[in-house]
Amino acid sequence: MKYIKKSGFGGVLQCYYDKIDQHLLTTLVERWRPETHTFHLSFGEVTVTLQDVQMLWGLPLGNQVISCTNHRWEAPEKQERCQRLLGLSLRGVDITNNTLRLSSLLEKNSGTVFPDHSGSTVYYYHLQNLENFEECGKLSWGSAALAYLYRNLCKAAEPSAKEISGPLMLLQLWAWERIPQIAPKIKETFQFDGPFGGRWRGSLSWSGVAKHSMAHYRSVFQCLNTDQFIWMPYVNAETQINRRYKKGSACWKCDTYLIYFEIVEPYVPSRVMRQFGLFQTVPTNLLLTREQHNTLHSYSGRTGLKDWKEHHEHFVAHWVNRMANIVTGSACGGEYKASPEYMSWFLERTAFFVQNPSAQTGTSTRDGNIGGRFEMLGQALGEMHRMSSQDNPYNVNDQLGGVQQLAAQYLNLAGAQHHLDYQTSHLAS
Repeated sequence: MKYIKKSGFGGVLQCYYDKIDQHLLTTLVERWRPETHTFHLSFGEVTVTLQDVQMLWGLPLGNQVISCTNHRWEAPEKQERCQRLLGLSLRGVDITNNTLRLSSLLEKNSGTVFPDHSGSTVYYYHLQNLENFEECGKLSWGSAALAYLYRNLCKAAEPSAKEISGPLMLLQLWAWERIPQIAPKIKETFQFDGPFGGRWRGSLSWSGVAKHSMAHYRSVFQCLNTDQFIWMPYVNAETQINRRYKKGSACWKCDTYLIYFEIVEPYVPSRVMRQFGLFQTVPTNLLLTREQHNTLHSYSGRTGLKDWKEHHEHFVAHWVNRMANIVTGSACGGEYKASPEYMSWFLERTAFFVQNPSAQTGTSTRDGNIGGRFEMLGQALGEMHRMSSQDNPYNVNDQLGGVQQLAAQYLNLAGAQHHLDYQTSHLAS
């Protein structure tokens, strides 16, 4: 435990929780946009930030990125390093290509933060960082973890993807903190002797909360509004959490690049300003074009010899000088609103539904496609309101005809066309 703390992973160990809800994660992937590294909800963009990584897991954010040169070590040298650094005598089958089967030391830190798709191996290159635990704890493990999460979300969002890997517990904790409707209730009071994510490690109650149901999660996400999303969950905790888990907090709001070996991912908090208590405006900084993003995603650190730190020199320098790109703006005053310009801009670029609103996905009210239908109803009523306004240039008959046609169209889409055949008694004039 002493050495794990020195290495910078003590917070991860304190927050260790291995019950992953794959249905929740899959529903989040459906709303992930690889080109922006944000989740799209009806009211705008949200994402996992460096603040979440530090507050939930306490991973350090140093100047030195996690990167190195790919070496082709022979099996005897790999085994010698494992013996010297881990105290383990590993067989050849435990070290394959550039991956290492998890040991007890790595299982609850690197294995939680940087697992591969199998969940049982990590990069062998991590052993280089264990040569000196003091120096290891100064590395920017937090930005590396977020880069790895972003990359795996992007891969999982591809149409052909069948699985997701990466620091999935971090993503689940983020969702629980931000969206109470899908989170269990914490039965025990959290003692602030570690990162904020540790509070989910105690006794939890799932009473009244659905879990492992994609239909339910889809419905919740579709219905979610600005007031239901927790924009600043750590606002009261920041004064109580140990200072060592907040070192580097100044860079939480910096538009920059996240680096982890061959991985480079844009980090753009200017797209989620409300998560930092700022009024959301139209973002202008993409950092990478789609072509550049695709090129970076084509790199693989598993084969070939390459000095990734040198290869990504431009991005590394940007990270080192990240404080020159702090996002600023007007305080939102607790209302967490976005500018009308932003919402118009966003609504032109998002997909309203991840599922056909008219589709029936379950037999119960809880599991049905309620969220999609609710959103569709809201859109229809909004359009009817605009059509019937006094500023509408059409005459009254045209307006009424348009409203009637729109009502019939949306009722048919929602599978509720029977309401056209009779008058609803409790709404009768």
